[in-house]
Amino acid sequence: MATKITAGQEKLIDKLSQLSNRNTETVSKFLEKNFKHSVSDLTMQEASRLIESLKKLQVNSEISNPPPATAKQIALLKRLQDGNERIQKLQQILGKLRKDSINELTVPEASTVIDELISTKAGSTEERGRSPATEKQVKFLEKLYASENNQKVIDGYLARQRKKSLDELTRSEAGELLDRLVETGR
Repeated sequence: MATKITAGQEKLIDKLSQLSNRNTETVSKFLEKNFKHSVSDLTMQEASRLIESLKKLQVNSEISNPPPATAKQIALLKRLQDGNERIQKLQQILGKLRKDSINELTVPEASTVIDELISTKAGSTEERGRSPATEKQVKFLEKLYASENNQKVIDGYLARQRKKSLDELTRSEAGELLDRLVETGR
């Protein structure tokens, strides 16, 4: 005699079937095909086959509905907008993808856009100076902020630049601030 479905299998089937209407339909069709009235009527082997089917559906669903771009991807895309050529290229790509902003990109789309922008000529020195501070600059400044002497210099610089945080600095401002911290540290 076949062993009845376990409580764990029943809970997992219930959980997976609630993820989408397609999963609910799959469960109904499976029960009908195996002449069962409910999930609790399944054997362990039947439940295992149903769980595998539901998991495959879930994986396929994630492939067809990729997650939104990560915070790191968005931050990099912002930093890569350091010149007119790259900004125009980004606008062209967003237009082709029918997206209004980088915040609407999915992980694979953002990855492709990043590759495209990196292969596009960077902006001039002047344009790069107006682009946001690099992640490396900000992290280094945050480390330096741990020292009391540096806190005063950094806070004073931010106030003069009318910036609330290190993240708001441009590349050239972050560079200038780093130079000042090196000078005061001598």
